[in-house]
Amino acid sequence: MQKVIGFDTETVLTKEGKFLTHNFYSAQFYCPELKINLYTTDKNEVAKMFRYKTRGAVFLALNAEFDFCVLAKVLKQQPVKMRCLYNKSRFLYGKVIVNGHAHKIYDLMNIFTGWSLKKLGDFLNYPVR
Repeated sequence: MQKVIGFDTETVLTKEGKFLTHNFYSAQFYCPELKINLYTTDKNEVAKMFRYKTRGAVFLALNAEFDFCVLAKVLKQQPVKMRCLYNKSRFLYGKVIVNGHAHKIYDLMNIFTGWSLKKLGDFLNYPVR
């Protein structure tokens, strides 16, 4: 069975010159099968999530386009490549490529449009508690 990792990032708005910009504040990862339950404010911990242990797993996020942009800032000093796929203007998924291995991040909001969290949880076999 495919391993699924729930994923989200949070940012804080900070003033840089005349502009406000989103800067990394925290990230959360959850996957009971891989024994991952991580909340972190450390960029290095985020980078470690895209290594051997999570290879082959699928990362799922609501509004993953935003999270993917945050990841790009967090991982900019790391030896990674990042690619993404859009359908018209809708972000479908992105890849974080580390040492030739792709870690895929899917955007639930744009793939399962109109679904409730309960329906999505039932579909993924993660019942709402």
